[in-house]
Amino acid sequence: MKYPLLFLITIFIATSNSYAQPKVQYFDYKLEETNPDKAIYYATIEQKDSLWQKNTFYIYEKALKSVIRYADSNCVIKHGKITEYHPNGILSVAGNYKQGNKEGIWLGFHPNGILKDSILYEANNPKGIALSWYDDGNLSDSINYDDNGKAVAIQWFQNGNISYAGRYNNYSKKQGKWQFFHTNGIISSEEIYKDDVLIDKKYFNEDGSPQLDTTNKDREAKFVGGDNAFALYVSKSINLQAIETADKKEYVLLKAGFWINEKGVVNNVHSYSKDEPPYTRLYLNMLRSSPKWQPAINHNRKIPFYKRNQLNLDSSRLY
Repeated sequence: MKYPLLFLITIFIATSNSYAQPKVQYFDYKLEETNPDKAIYYATIEQKDSLWQKNTFYIYEKALKSVIRYADSNCVIKHGKITEYHPNGILSVAGNYKQGNKEGIWLGFHPNGILKDSILYEANNPKGIALSWYDDGNLSDSINYDDNGKAVAIQWFQNGNISYAGRYNNYSKKQGKWQFFHTNGIISSEEIYKDDVLIDKKYFNEDGSPQLDTTNKDREAKFVGGDNAFALYVSKSINLQAIETADKKEYVLLKAGFWINEKGVVNNVHSYSKDEPPYTRLYLNMLRSSPKWQPAINHNRKIPFYKRNQLNLDSSRLY
């Protein structure tokens, strides 16, 4: 009579262990689910006490990308502590959810570890003073929210001059007069908003004189000739095939960020993936030596623009 009992216990233990195995998913660079051979991230999902925990990893870097907890098995309602990381292992985001809403202090960090932003949330709405910093530690933004969702916002350029100033209603809807400035401190645009809808605007040149043409010419910074021209520049700048042969590596993935200033000059180039000598040095030097770009335009002024670039051994892709 003991043998059937032993058999049942064995079956129960085996069944329990099978349910304990975490679910695995694979994702592409857009974080859309894909096949393992096309993935650059993978995630494991398993139940932890009353919550479901999703750990996402960078496949190439073999590093943790994020830890997010959910109140439901479908991983829809975020609940509890959340942490995200840059590919180089530096903490990117630290915060907390309560039944899908952001709650408490949320902190963001640059890839070099410098504090990027600090915001207090109550029921998913920002409260009090929210601050942001550039990766050199200088203040970039300040928004002061009252209890009714009204706010005053100010942003500064890295040179210390004011970039814009205005007011929000309902936390994020522009309201009333907004002023935008050239990097030299001269006003570039005066705009009137009602519930986030632009009602009227006036444009000004860098010397302060009125500009008659108020056509919207906003754009991101762009390599002269487009992405294909940039890929050609990369291939000419780095002999990837020779490097691959010398080091006998099948695959190398490099990631970098850089600023393109209002004159189209690339600066503040930095890596945010794991170091891959000599690849990283050549890659960063290639970006630093880049020809001038077409600078970004926003609210009738040329502005500094942050760009990320990803490079593997045989192609270059901007995103």
